[in-house]
Amino acid sequence: MLKLKNVKIPVIVYMLVILVMVWQGTGIWLEINSELGIYIDLGAFIFCVSDSLLAYQRFKCPLKFGNSLVLCTYYVGQHFLAKSSVINSVN
Repeated sequence: MLKLKNVKIPVIVYMLVILVMVWQGTGIWLEINSELGIYIDLGAFIFCVSDSLLAYQRFKCPLKFGNSLVLCTYYVGQHFLAKSSVINSVN
C-alpha cells in the first residue's frame, strides 16, 4: 500500500482533472439533453467512480473484490465514453 504523503500533489492534480471531466460531462448533458450527453456524463461519472475505488484501495485499505470492481467500473465508463464518440461521429 502506498503512502499518500509521497504522491499527494500529483494525486490532487489528477483528482481535479477527473472532477473537471465529470463537471464538463454533466454540463454537456444538461446543455444538449440527448443520448450523446447522457453517454458522456455516464462515462465520465463511472470513470470517476472507478478511479475513486482505485485510490481508496491504493491509499486506504484493500476492498473485497476491489480489483474486479475497479476494472468493471473502468470498462463500463470507457464503454459509455466510446459510445458517445460513435454517436457523435454518426450525427
